[in-house]
Amino acid sequence: MSEENVEVVRRLITETWGEKTGPPDLASRVHPQVEIVTSPDFPEQAVLRGLPGFERWTRRWSEMFEGYDLQPERFWEAGDRVVVALHERGIATRSGIPFDDHYAHVWTFLSGLVVRVQVFRNQEEALEAAGLSK
Repeated sequence: MSEENVEVVRRLITETWGEKTGPPDLASRVHPQVEIVTSPDFPEQAVLRGLPGFERWTRRWSEMFEGYDLQPERFWEAGDRVVVALHERGIATRSGIPFDDHYAHVWTFLSGLVVRVQVFRNQEEALEAAGLSK
């Protein structure tokens, strides 16, 4: 199931922040009780719940930054979890300040659906949280 989970994460990231071919199919990939836990290092610290919370989390970056671009750099399989290292770029809408950053997510699956996404400041923290640290 791990390879399938990696593909679900890859497609959700691409459809949400990348190719924008229309809204992603959340109902077949994301559990209705999904939980998003943002990093304590991020300005907007939050725990978002449910499909509305997932949609809010994905939409807010594009609203806060012009030319927002998020690219997955590497994926790790960890049983029911997928760790993804990410590279993001954009320009802050209010200040016009450009940014270029790296961080990571851990996506947790239950019965083939995403039930939790946790955001980490770096890939080392994410790998450790998923039990993949060295």
